[in-house]
Parts: sequence; structure tokens; C-alpha cells
Amino acid sequence: MLAALLGLGGAFGCNRSPPPEPHPPAPSTSALPIGPSLLTEKPLADAMAKLREAVGGDVMALELRIYPARIVLQAQDPARPSNVDQYIYKEGEVSSPVPVKLQGTGKLEDNLFQLSEVSLDRIPPLAGRALTELRIEDAHVGFVSVKRDLPRSMSIRVRVKVSSPRKDAYLDTDLDGNPLDPDAGAP
Repeated sequence: MLAALLGLGGAFGCNRSPPPEPHPPAPSTSALPIGPSLLTEKPLADAMAKLREAVGGDVMALELRIYPARIVLQAQDPARPSNVDQYIYKEGEVSSPVPVKLQGTGKLEDNLFQLSEVSLDRIPPLAGRALTELRIEDAHVGFVSVKRDLPRSMSIRVRVKVSSPRKDAYLDTDLDGNPLDPDAGAP
């Protein structure tokens, strides 16, 4: 259900059945990147260039989720705008698109955002900032997600999940890095 997984419920939301294993629980040692973390500037930029090329056109995203070892992008199919496909970038390669099953009464257009609106160069410093501000012992960044802050607002929310063996916490910001209330909005 998109509302539960992506926090896009309410009048604007869409529902979907989750595709196979896009968002595993807390990263394990096997989830660590083989090369440089995708939460660093150059690897992230290179990966996003490949994802944009795979999708084609001006990417309209439903959600972008960046893990240290992979990136999951759910994006509107430019050839069939009523469809959303999921792409996974891992180890230098982009997977073939996998259909995302959309359900519900909300409008897909209300949930999408132009990926070009997101300054991806701000993601790595934001990940580091989350570790500093949340002050959790033995923590690492689990992922960074970017999506609309529905049903609360049409703005885009950037959420950094910080995990440790004892606790998980989130830093939520707008696109400019301004803090948002973590208890209101997307999970």
C-alpha cells in the first residue's frame, strides 16, 4: 500500500503492492557497498546519470531512495504516463524496469515530482549532518528518501534514516535542508 510504505495517503495518495525486496530492513554487512558509498558526491552523481539515461526524458519521480550500496527509483514511464516503473542501480548497473502496481483513488500526478528539482549534491552533506545531529552511538545512514510530503503538503520531503543496533532515527528536511517535523508526514 503506497500510503503505508510511502506516506502518500489521504485524498492525494495512491496505493500499490510492494515490488519484491526494494527496501530491506536495516542494512547488514552484506548490504555495505563494494566500492564507494552512493551517499558520497561522485558515486551518487554517476549513478543518477545512469538512472536518468535508463528512464529517459525529464524524470518524473514517485520516490527516490538512496542506500549506501544501491539506489531505488520509482518513476513515471515517459512513454506511458499512467505507468510507474522501478529501477534499481547497484554495482554500476541499472536493472530493467519493473512495473509498480498503483492502486487507490488519488491522482498519480499529485504524487510525482521532477527529479531535476532535487539538488542531489546536497544529499551527501545532509547524510553526514544527520549522523551529527541525531547523535546515535555506532550509527550509520541506512538510506535517504526523497518524495512528496503528502498528505501534509505538496512540498518535497528529504528523509535521512540513521540506524544503529539499538535505535533508528530520522532527520526530515525540505529541499533546502530546513528541518521539518518528523512526526508529521511521510514514514
